[in-house]
Amino acid sequence: MTHPWRVRRCDVKVMRLKALPSHWDGIASAEHCWLVAASTLNLLELVTAGDWLIRRRRTSLPRLQMAVQEHSGRGVVAARTAVELVRERVDSPRETWLRLCLVLAGLPTPECNLIIGDEQGPMGRVDLVYVAYKLIIEYEGDQHRTDRNQWNRDIDRQEDSPATTAR
Repeated sequence: MTHPWRVRRCDVKVMRLKALPSHWDGIASAEHCWLVAASTLNLLELVTAGDWLIRRRRTSLPRLQMAVQEHSGRGVVAARTAVELVRERVDSPRETWLRLCLVLAGLPTPECNLIIGDEQGPMGRVDLVYVAYKLIIEYEGDQHRTDRNQWNRDIDRQEDSPATTAR
């Protein structure tokens, strides 16, 4: 039963539905929540949320794409644009932001978090890669500077890279 009067709460958006969205044990699906958010989030926030939902295994890219195809409500235009930019294998919101800066500036879409190496085996995983151009882009957040273990891992990885040792 719904409340007979409008409910208003600061920072809470209340929606009335004719039918319940797909859910499991009373919890709405991630795809439904993402589509609802599409009516209020900007493109950057919506793509970041999609990347995060996939990373946390709350949904998959095909399920998100299918939900967008079947959706006809508010936010569908934003959702259609955003789902084309959502990617798998994204580790952080800042990686999403960096990728979108490149793509929205007109550059091709880089691949995310590939393991690279040579004939001797894998060398490491990198944030963004343009394989065709042999270009690696790494986003180093503040933890790369302030966390001693992360700092040392970064130095070790730099020393192991052929580009660094060939100098």
